[in-house]
Amino acid sequence: MAGEWMGRLPDKAKDVPFFRLAIPGTHDSLSYTISASAPLAPDCPTAVRKMEKMFGAVTRSILYNWSVTQRLKISDQLRHGIRYLDLRVAMPVDGRDRNSQPLVVHHLCGTEIGPLLAEVDAFLSAFDQEVVVLDFQHFYNFTSDDHTQFIKHMQGLFGSRLCPYWPGAPEEITLRWMQALGHQIVLVYRTDDFQGAPGLWPGEALPSPWPNVREPRALIGFLERGLVARDKRRGHVSQCVLTPRTTTVVPAGMCSNLRRGLVRKCNQAVVPWLGRQSAGTGGINVAIADFVGVDGCAFVETIVQLNFKKFSEKSR
Repeated sequence: MAGEWMGRLPDKAKDVPFFRLAIPGTHDSLSYTISASAPLAPDCPTAVRKMEKMFGAVTRSILYNWSVTQRLKISDQLRHGIRYLDLRVAMPVDGRDRNSQPLVVHHLCGTEIGPLLAEVDAFLSAFDQEVVVLDFQHFYNFTSDDHTQFIKHMQGLFGSRLCPYWPGAPEEITLRWMQALGHQIVLVYRTDDFQGAPGLWPGEALPSPWPNVREPRALIGFLERGLVARDKRRGHVSQCVLTPRTTTVVPAGMCSNLRRGLVRKCNQAVVPWLGRQSAGTGGINVAIADFVGVDGCAFVETIVQLNFKKFSEKSR
């Protein structure tokens, strides 16, 4: 079952550094929660903000079509085998009080993240041999107190599931070690102010270079150069995504969306390329894509199988 693929890995795979495994992930993992009727988020481009002031709901509808990157709910992503989640959050601006929770954002605002993190915890309770990487890529409208409260919330929710960090951890932790101690979450928290807090990993432990390209050929070239240049002492995220420009989105208007405009051709090129890669030192570590699981499970299955090919008994 995809929901428990880490538990089924060969023994050899469980004894190599964790970040030498090939791990499937999703890009903007919680964007399925955003709404076309929601306020613009802090990460919304300035040009779109100006358009929204003139055209209102029409602009938000177009923005929604190009901002949603996933359709599967978080529990379904995990059951499909996803083990890396790309997270972007913002504190609410209006109606904020001491009990306010961070919201999911990707150009538009989504739901509170607290219940979604609880779904991750529930999944890990059911599958105690699995490990999930939670990568908080961006924070908006956070004060120091907001960070403190949010970190405390996650420490309380996940408890001993949080894998500790130390400078040599990316080269030293193994899946077997984590499974034995019940560490099921690698929590990457990309802000310098709170490094050293228990259970938080710095962004430098898992570089995630952004391709910022619009054509599959350019993307593949970027991904290949990234693997050649990656620091083998750390993890590495291969962002298998194409990024639209405002000049692409506006002419397309409501007649197209991210999936039709970019994702299909992207995934058709990326999945065969991934199948030619390898897990292990210098190979694929984390790979993320848009709309994972919507058109079948090829993306996840291709990445997971890299581990079995590399670390099976026959590969020795």
